[in-house]
Amino acid sequence: MANVSPITSVRSKIEERKPADPVPAGIVKPDVPEPVAKILNQLLRELTAAQVPIQSVDAHAIEMAARCMDTIRQAEEISSDPKTEPGTRLGAMRLGSRAGRDLQKWLEMIGATPGSRARLGIRTAAPKPMGVLERLLAARLKQ
Repeated sequence: MANVSPITSVRSKIEERKPADPVPAGIVKPDVPEPVAKILNQLLRELTAAQVPIQSVDAHAIEMAARCMDTIRQAEEISSDPKTEPGTRLGAMRLGSRAGRDLQKWLEMIGATPGSRARLGIRTAAPKPMGVLERLLAARLKQ
């Protein structure tokens, strides 16, 4: 019989509860490059956690927000590279600035800012206090 520590078995049970795909039912994930897909998945997880109601038509707006975030990331990489020529660096900084303004608008549209969630009437649930068992498990996992 295999010797399994309680920490491993508890962790595996917790991992089983996590959804494999953060995409809510009815949402079709667009075909995007890998860096954008990672940002898109993160946005979907965060929007779902913030209890933002997501419909299938919202996928396009969420994709555009993810693309803006990726554009900002790329612009920062180009502008921070010491080998980049000044003209190229300036262009990357302008592109990053424009993408930042666009990103703010997209985040407002998809309910990813506190103000937009307030206008939508979304109340974030207060975290429930941990029970005795949850506190014990959390303390044990920190060790």
